[in-house]
Amino acid sequence: VRETGDENTESIVLNNLGEIYRGLGDTKKSISYYDQALAVARKSENKVAEGTTLKNLGAISQGLGEWQKAILYYEQALEIANRLGDKPVMVAILTSLAKVSEELKQPQKAISYYEEALRIAKEIGDKPNQAIILNTIGKLSDGLGQPQKTIGYYEEALKIARETGDKQTQVILLNAIGLKYQVLGQTEVARKYYEQALILAREISDKNMESQIFDNLESVSQGFQIPKIRIGFKQVFLVVSILIVYITIRTMY
Repeated sequence: VRETGDENTESIVLNNLGEIYRGLGDTKKSISYYDQALAVARKSENKVAEGTTLKNLGAISQGLGEWQKAILYYEQALEIANRLGDKPVMVAILTSLAKVSEELKQPQKAISYYEEALRIAKEIGDKPNQAIILNTIGKLSDGLGQPQKTIGYYEEALKIARETGDKQTQVILLNAIGLKYQVLGQTEVARKYYEQALILAREISDKNMESQIFDNLESVSQGFQIPKIRIGFKQVFLVVSILIVYITIRTMY
């Protein structure tokens, strides 16, 4: 490739070699090939290859915990993607910048990046990424002590999960919303979300979530209403027997 002077292909090959060595865990060689790919891409003014390589260098720096380097690479890659109008890549880079901000304990900055990524994801109709981003912003808002905002983001993510038929995500979100309402003291509202989550968990045979939701239901329920769903005949008989004894004693006094 070098003999023919095909710099575009050379940049692609060097970038691919960087990817291969990154996959093999050889970070030093990977960075070396990425750096060469970046130099060739800039020399040939191949913006697509330059942006791709900058994004890869950002990812490898992020993996090494070199946060400032990662930000520098990602910001350059984002500028190129914006210039090219490559919105899916912009969503990916903004999400990566948000994750770096999370690592740096900067939740507000992370939310800002996620919200920009969300805006673009909505523009291009990228519903899977919308749901993921909304869920993540919800978790960050929760960490900032903003339960109402958290619920709002979870509700929006839930709407998308319903539109796409993603029942697993629906179960997780319904349970999460139930937990938020329970924390706010709105146990009846929480119960409704838990019950919806339980139905779906059973539909998809998710035993782990089913168990968690049962526990949550029990914590917002009174009497024997919820436990009786879980226990067997012998336990039901025992509960009824205790109730009969209790009622008999009460009527004697």
